[in-house]
Amino acid sequence: RNFPEFPNFAVNRKQVVTIEERKIVSSSIVNEARFGFNRSTPAEQVPRTSRDLSLIAGQDLGEINVTGLSEIGTDRTNPKGFFLNNFQAGDTLFFARGRNNLKVGGSFDRFQYNGRSESRTRGLLRFRSVADLLRFRVRDLEGATPDSDFVRGHRQNLSGAFVQDEFKVSSRLTLNGGLRHEWVSTPRVINGKDANLRNVLDKEVTVGDPYFQPTHHTFAPRFGLALDVLGNGKTVVRSGFGMYFDQPLFHIFRSPAFRSLPFVNRGRLTSVTALPVDPSQFKGVESATEALQFQLQPSYSMRYNLNLQHELSGMILSLSYLGSRGINQVGGTDTNIAYGQLR
Repeated sequence: RNFPEFPNFAVNRKQVVTIEERKIVSSSIVNEARFGFNRSTPAEQVPRTSRDLSLIAGQDLGEINVTGLSEIGTDRTNPKGFFLNNFQAGDTLFFARGRNNLKVGGSFDRFQYNGRSESRTRGLLRFRSVADLLRFRVRDLEGATPDSDFVRGHRQNLSGAFVQDEFKVSSRLTLNGGLRHEWVSTPRVINGKDANLRNVLDKEVTVGDPYFQPTHHTFAPRFGLALDVLGNGKTVVRSGFGMYFDQPLFHIFRSPAFRSLPFVNRGRLTSVTALPVDPSQFKGVESATEALQFQLQPSYSMRYNLNLQHELSGMILSLSYLGSRGINQVGGTDTNIAYGQLR
């Protein structure tokens, strides 16, 4: 944070176990099986301050924001802590047949997400200017009701399968191509705290499964080539293209999952005459919620490159072009802007 008196302590313990077996089935076939387990426990802790001042009754000091000055106080989106388990299993079979080197495989991931992520429990107090601060003319105070529940637990699966072939057309030209397909399950909430605004025109959120509907049209092709232009190993052209999907895993839905009505009630008070404020005043002040698009479109990027390398007097000269294009990238936005009020 901006002042040593209000630190955030970020801690994380990670544990990783991997078991792999490679078996030579024959002179042209090799199988590789792998199992992995990853555990991560990231947390951001907010130590108690030495200040008697509090914005919300029963809570430690939150954040104070004055336009034109650095904010002071504790982080309004903490404390938070997560307990993440990831079980992984995969198998790849390698075939060598003449000019072809073929790989076929699949993978499976099981995710367990448990966590607590608070928001506005200690309050966010804002002033439009220093003059307003000195006169205690509050712009607004954001807070959460005492019955807000910030504990969640999710379970999710990710499966994938692929095939890839490297074909040596000649001593000068090698081509490779492949296709990967991935499909992800909608997260299952183990404690029944699953709610989402399925349509922006809905009058209220829908509680219960499914949290969202992922798409399974996630076929990702890959292509590449390497060409020895003159056949002397001194000038080489390489090119490649690939599609890569950003699956809706925990990093995508974490924020709305911990901020949705009716389990989390946050509000904004514009009339504040004294501190601290009774947290029950935030109940029913606003019907604001955080939501995730219910019917998700595939989010992916296309990456491509073309490069030329030439050996000259012991040096390697390179000329390259690299590019990428993202489609349906996931981001946060305010979908309820009153455009007619803009000036």
